[in-house]
Amino acid sequence: METSTAGWVAEPGEFEVLVGRSAADIRLRERFRLVESRADG
Repeated sequence: METSTAGWVAEPGEFEVLVGRSAADIRLRERFRLVESRADG
């Protein structure tokens, strides 16, 4: 476990977020690219 980020790590890459009532009822779909993950603090 990464202790400096309390276990939270996000790898760079392309991701897609799907929002809906169920897997059969997707109302919003958006892609984004995470270039860098940085833990502040």
